[in-house]
Amino acid sequence: MSTKQSVLTGWRWLRWLPPTLAALLIGLACTATERPHRPLTVTVPVAGCAADGGRENRQEANPSPADGPPDLAEWEAAMVDYGRRRGDDLLGESNFQAQLNMQYYDAQRVFLQIADYTGDDDPWQRYADAAESTYKTYLEKNDFQIAGYMRFPHGLFMDWRRNGDEQSREYLFRLRETGAFATPEDPAYNRLWRDSRYSREIAYAIETQVLAERAGAPAQTYRKDLYVDMALDHIDAWLTGDFGHNDEQWRFCQAFMAGLTASALIAYDDHLESTGRDRDPRVLARIETLSDWLWQTMWVAGVGGSRGDWYPHESSTLGAFEYVQPSVEGVGSEDPAPDLNLLIAPMYGWLYAQTGAARFRDRGDAVFAGGIAMASLEQNKIFNQNFRSSFDYVEWRRHDASAVED
Repeated sequence: MSTKQSVLTGWRWLRWLPPTLAALLIGLACTATERPHRPLTVTVPVAGCAADGGRENRQEANPSPADGPPDLAEWEAAMVDYGRRRGDDLLGESNFQAQLNMQYYDAQRVFLQIADYTGDDDPWQRYADAAESTYKTYLEKNDFQIAGYMRFPHGLFMDWRRNGDEQSREYLFRLRETGAFATPEDPAYNRLWRDSRYSREIAYAIETQVLAERAGAPAQTYRKDLYVDMALDHIDAWLTGDFGHNDEQWRFCQAFMAGLTASALIAYDDHLESTGRDRDPRVLARIETLSDWLWQTMWVAGVGGSRGDWYPHESSTLGAFEYVQPSVEGVGSEDPAPDLNLLIAPMYGWLYAQTGAARFRDRGDAVFAGGIAMASLEQNKIFNQNFRSSFDYVEWRRHDASAVED
């Protein structure tokens, strides 16, 4: 085993070192050998947000094994180790605003997923209960009149399905009906929310619609269809650069926002099939194009540095997506952001399960590996965002698809 391989394979012990020392060791390991370069198997037009970007990825991901992501054991270890730490932090916090911040990205969902994955109720149910109490208190204090980016339906749905909590089911239904971004049929909102600056809020609204239906609420087909049309418009804006306005502060793409939109559209499309309806052909086509576009225009194949100072490092075997394309003052720069990789990986796992195309498996594993190795899990929010939907990636990646060459 090479020096590079031995250091990166045993990445877990690096987490116990000071960030600067860990970054130095990773940098030394990454320069030990040259990383093989493979040309892209599929290319897309460089348009939209990427037209003004400073980089373009021309490298394909290295081939992955068919039986599952190579870094699965590391993901599982981080899930349990850091999950216990973050759960204990939540239990030990007495300030409500701090608790609410720790809950962001739906900590209840995260802890219940860990419980289901490991088969252990304790301590994960206790952590989930604390997150549930915090979120329900927030909803009650605001009479459910909440911001669209605070709409987190999954934990409530899972609590009802897993534990039979009828209050969680009731709160899920109210979450669908109340608060910002609840009425897409309003003519003013119908037009306004097609602006991609609202992509996260629309993604969360789609997921709330789907989960409420799964919990037995009457379908709101008209509203749901409007949300889906809006989400597809957001993808088109990122891909083409046609944002419908000239406000330079909002003419950009963030890969993690694209990941949230993709996850919502996938939930919608899978729900159609699970209820005996035909899939929406627009979803697979758009997400496939989006994933190719993100890989070619926003993927940084080699990343070095440490949290707060990530940068392209050609010899590194670890990659991440740029935070934003192009750089926008007040939003962020094109520097890589590995903390967000695992919000983006799921679309590649789903595409692999749907199509069997090897590039989605290989790219997804590269995104997954970069997130596991470089994400800073010392903050509850970042831990939650890394384990919000990466369980979906693991499930789809294990799909028995016969990989086909692109």
